[in-house]
Amino acid sequence: MVSGTDQWKKSLELSYEHLPYHLKACLLYFAAFREDEKIGAKSLMRLWIAEGFVEIIEGKRSEDTAEEYLMDLIGRNLVMVSKSRSIGGVKTCYIHDLIFEFCKGEAKEKKFLQVLRGYDELSTFNEPPNLPRLSICSSGEDFIKSRLFCPHLASLLFFDAIPGYHKFELFNISFLFCIYKRLEVLNLEGINLRLKELPAEVESLLCLRYLALVAERMKFIPPSIAKLSHLETFRLNSDEIVSLRDSIWNMKKLRHVYVRGGVVIRLPSNDNVVENLSTLPNLDTLSLLNMSRLECLESLTWSGNYSSGSWEHVEPPFPMNLKKLSLGNLGLPCSKMSLIERLPNLEVLKLRDRTVEGQRWELMEGGFPKLRVLTLEEVEVAEWIETDPNSDNYFPCLQQLKLQLISKLKMMPACLGSISTLETINVSYCGDGVKSFIEGHQLVQYLGVHATVVFPLEIVIGHPFF
Repeated sequence: MVSGTDQWKKSLELSYEHLPYHLKACLLYFAAFREDEKIGAKSLMRLWIAEGFVEIIEGKRSEDTAEEYLMDLIGRNLVMVSKSRSIGGVKTCYIHDLIFEFCKGEAKEKKFLQVLRGYDELSTFNEPPNLPRLSICSSGEDFIKSRLFCPHLASLLFFDAIPGYHKFELFNISFLFCIYKRLEVLNLEGINLRLKELPAEVESLLCLRYLALVAERMKFIPPSIAKLSHLETFRLNSDEIVSLRDSIWNMKKLRHVYVRGGVVIRLPSNDNVVENLSTLPNLDTLSLLNMSRLECLESLTWSGNYSSGSWEHVEPPFPMNLKKLSLGNLGLPCSKMSLIERLPNLEVLKLRDRTVEGQRWELMEGGFPKLRVLTLEEVEVAEWIETDPNSDNYFPCLQQLKLQLISKLKMMPACLGSISTLETINVSYCGDGVKSFIEGHQLVQYLGVHATVVFPLEIVIGHPFF
């Protein structure tokens, strides 16, 4: 008699065999992560691209093709969505434990990927000929003690054994750059590098396409990183403000830069160099006074050091192609909000932690033409109103509104009470001004759903989206 598990495995094997080659590779790659791990979809897709799984189609972004691959796997019930994005799409995903075990075994059998867990597997591992990828989920101490030597690797991914646990601290990684010179993907986010600057030896990784590091003290990236002419993604988790040299603008294939903590980048004066930014659609954190020349930038998160009046000479700071903008702790005066309202492609706007302050924020008529999601959190504004109360040309596409910790606001735009596209309101810990507006405009009844109003104000209309 065939058990339910055996029958499920046979069904899985059949589903796998019917996958096109590129989807087989994308699915097996899940074995590189920890079991039951909720994986960031964007990071996963960038790894797929760096690994060469994603077909290059003229006139189409590789990121869009990779997203189609992910949605295909989800549609086949091989990948599950754990969290969705506010404007659609997948934020995090995972695979069932039985699928994980299948992928792990299949990847090893096909010599696609070897997964090592713990010191015993590390210390007894003999590298198969031409093994392309190695994923290590262990403590840093075990990794060092094992003296692992696999110079032919193209991909090395290191994850800490226990997520969130104190990472092993490593004071020197130059030996890695000297041994693994053929690497195309290097992910060391499971190790805390106790370094203030990235070693210059990184330039020896001439084939590198993806680099991800955790280095809480790192402040400086050497100019030699520009010698990594194939680098597409650079991720650095640091607690410091990191200085990136001007030379990164010469990296024609660099598309994604993420630096947690903050990054200072200076644009070169040479316009020909800036043309390379057409291949840089997403800088996640940027400290820069004039970004209008970053014409292809689509997503930007900017967290600054609050300083009243620091925006008075900024004109205009934002690229017109932005689709997602998240600002925090900037002290932006209300008079500058029109710079954001004019952005023709903006779909998501999140303003947090005293980013906007002033007596009155007047909405520009016809502003925010494509905005779908608006989040205001700890915004220091007393009056938020329309320039023309008789016009209905405000927020034509708004679907989701979140207000949190808004204590000073006394007046709100009347147009919010009659937006036909509005689907969800999420309000929490706001003052009497917000409460009075919600009740006075009967937004709960307008949207046709049930909600409760208590103090401090906590209203959730529709499904929470954050």
